[in-house]
Amino acid sequence: MDMQMATETVAGVEAGATAAERSAPKPVPGYTEELIFDEASGEVRTIYRRPGRCRQGKTWANFTEYAGVTVCEGTKPIYLYLRLSKYHRDGSDAIDRQRVDLTRRLGAEGCWTIVGEYVDNDSASPYAARDRKGYTRLKADVAAGRVRALAFWKLDRLDRTADQNIAFVGECIAKGVDLRSHQDSTEELNAARGVGKAMRAIKAVFGEMEADTMSDRQLGSKSHLAENGFYHGGQRPFGWMPGPRVELADGRRGRPLVPHPLEFPAVVDAVRLAAFEGKSTADIAEHWRDRYGIVGNDGEPMYQGTVHRTLTSPRLLGYRMRSVPEVNRGDLMQWVVRHEQDVVGMCRCALCTDDPTKPRVAVGEVFHKVGDPLVAMRPACDLATFLALQAALKARDSVGVRRTKAKYGSKVRPLSGLLYCGHCDHKMTAQPRKLAGGRAGVRFRCKTRQNRGKSVCPGMTLGGEGAELWVEEFVLTYLDDDKLAEARRLVDEETTRRTGVSSVQTRLAEARREKDGIRAMKESGFSYKGTEGVKDYRVDMDAVNERIEALTAELAASTGTAGPVVEAGSNEELRRLWAGFDDARRRAVYDQVIDKIVVLPAKPGVNAFDSGRLQAQLRF
Repeated sequence: MDMQMATETVAGVEAGATAAERSAPKPVPGYTEELIFDEASGEVRTIYRRPGRCRQGKTWANFTEYAGVTVCEGTKPIYLYLRLSKYHRDGSDAIDRQRVDLTRRLGAEGCWTIVGEYVDNDSASPYAARDRKGYTRLKADVAAGRVRALAFWKLDRLDRTADQNIAFVGECIAKGVDLRSHQDSTEELNAARGVGKAMRAIKAVFGEMEADTMSDRQLGSKSHLAENGFYHGGQRPFGWMPGPRVELADGRRGRPLVPHPLEFPAVVDAVRLAAFEGKSTADIAEHWRDRYGIVGNDGEPMYQGTVHRTLTSPRLLGYRMRSVPEVNRGDLMQWVVRHEQDVVGMCRCALCTDDPTKPRVAVGEVFHKVGDPLVAMRPACDLATFLALQAALKARDSVGVRRTKAKYGSKVRPLSGLLYCGHCDHKMTAQPRKLAGGRAGVRFRCKTRQNRGKSVCPGMTLGGEGAELWVEEFVLTYLDDDKLAEARRLVDEETTRRTGVSSVQTRLAEARREKDGIRAMKESGFSYKGTEGVKDYRVDMDAVNERIEALTAELAASTGTAGPVVEAGSNEELRRLWAGFDDARRRAVYDQVIDKIVVLPAKPGVNAFDSGRLQAQLRF
């Protein structure tokens, strides 16, 4: 059957469906139903596209310097800071409104020319980036003296944390930055002492208190909803959906999570296929497409990662989960909500009754003990099946991906996390590549364009080999005899003032060396052999990764800079020792010398490495 005949067949089926409208099944909630022609079978079948991820209708660069703007005579340049803490999906955005209000206010004063803006959009949303790129760059530019006047809509738009707000405004005043606000008094903002300073502090404290009050109120409401098995917003678990609103005997109302008519049977099938029939996540994704018509938003089978997350989640047991971190989740059972007291006499959980309005009653009977998981929705399997499923998934865990990465060099590069894109100020990511002669190489790339669009960042790439050689020589040249002496002095002062900082740095470098050693032993093929060896390898890697994370957090919590972790008394000795340093030890030195390296755009037509593109910001 050719494509024209297939198109006519689909049209005929759609027309027939219209004629039989009353007998047609109800639309599947949350899915887009389509008829497609399957070339393999020569039949027309129905597929259901999952909804795509909600994205912002508009995005802005974190910093924009207005092009072609000339500061008029009698005016001074001023920058805007625009921030929205929660994106409104109604097409209208507070960023534009803040820009209009500030433009009108500054225009009325008649002595300002707006030359650029810093923007943080959705920076406080639960699904947004945790670091505010616009605000971070603004603080750096204020500290460097590049911003001489700043306007914002309201004082709490800068920071809802009182002490940080007070500190930043105080730094602006100390640097001579002229502050303007649409909602606050100019005299109060720019007062270095007295009543104005007190009023700023009071407003900052009340702003933080307002944010805490709203957070407590929302968390309390969601806690009560979760306790009763009600849906309280966010992304629903795959396999379940919010049901009709019900009212309990005590007057509490909500929407319980009920099995999804399409997804729940697919999840039950997936558990059986993975636990007892040895099917992979790719097989299950294809089974969902062929049997249920479930496909991704792009029309292709579901991502294997989505299938794997579904099969490893304790939600299969109907458990309610709360405050699950985005990364480093560890054992997912630790995030399961549990009963805080014995449930005696009556229970309305999904394990005891199918209808929360009709609880199970038995006088004196203990339904659940304190610490038992809270079952908030109908389980897709029992505990024994769930444990068998997890064992099957672990036994088939792919090691081939790690071997593929190891072929091109899976080790953390010495510059990972130090390079920042000069367009958007996001960290650049190391990517493996093949060089001439089949050699393994690396390049650094900013993924902001890929993740958030070219309107936010036009893109940035940098060859890794040239950058690593340049940074190595830069650091060795910078750490001359005088700088090493200064570093030793800083180490002594810091050790006296904050005991243990330098030891943390040394332990962190040792942990990184140990991680490289474990990886080298695994890649050599002489250690960690067989199934038990792979398990031991994972245990060892998890342990050293936990140590690295703990030491990194401990080091980040300390203030000040304690100089490079080296035992060299002179630059000549440093260069001699440097040849024996591994990547972890060299990275420890880089971390203590360099704060960040900003990568500037390449010159048109120049493909070779250009050291002029790298601007290192030093710590001491």
